[in-house]
Order: sequence, then structure tokens, then C-alpha cells
Amino acid sequence: MCRFFIAVFAVILLIALPGEPTHAIDFGVDSIVTPTANSANIDTAQNLPTLIGQLIRAALGLLGIFFLILTVYAGFLWATAAGSDENIKKAKKLLVNGVIGMVLMLSSYAITTFVLGLLTDSPVL
Repeated sequence: MCRFFIAVFAVILLIALPGEPTHAIDFGVDSIVTPTANSANIDTAQNLPTLIGQLIRAALGLLGIFFLILTVYAGFLWATAAGSDENIKKAKKLLVNGVIGMVLMLSSYAITTFVLGLLTDSPVL
């Protein structure tokens, strides 16, 4: 479990560290992408808080799916424990961890919605 947190921290650190700025070359892709995005009803003029809110929303959705699967797996382990105390303890531990993870995920969603709502005039999530 400790290795998992170290790996997640390392990935976040690598993403967050500023790198050498690169200069993009304009290949004229906007003339193709913009009409396609408009025909698909995708807003191409999003501001940064809206984009950040959408990314956070997607990440929290994936975390919610993960904790739901963890909770269902714990219930399956408990149901198939057949009276084994070791399997029941493992299932209870997974179930508690899944519920704690869901509570943390929902509270982080609420905090993110509140903070990004203060930074912009409208709710972004």
C-alpha cells in the first residue's frame, strides 16, 4: 500500500513540475478541428476553470467507479467466505476502506465544486 502512494505521489510530482517551455508549430489543424467540434456540439472556447472542473469531475467519476467495484468485491468475499473468519475480516476491511474512500471522494467533489464556484461566477461542475 505504501508503494502505491509513493507511485501516485511520483506521478503527480512529475506532472506538476514545470518543464522547459516548448513552442508549438501551427500546422493549420484548427481549420479542420473547429468545424468538426462545432458539428459535434463541443464548445471550443472554454475557459481554464471550466476545463479544470471537467477534468476533476472525470477523475472523481473514475474514483467513484473504483470504490464501487471495491465495495462490491468486498461484499462478494463476505458472501463466499463460508464461515472463514480470515475471509470475513478481509471482507470487512475492504468494505470499510471502500466506504471511507467513497466518503472522501464525495467530500472532495463538494469542496471542489464550492471552490471552483467561488473562482468563477457560475458553477463549473
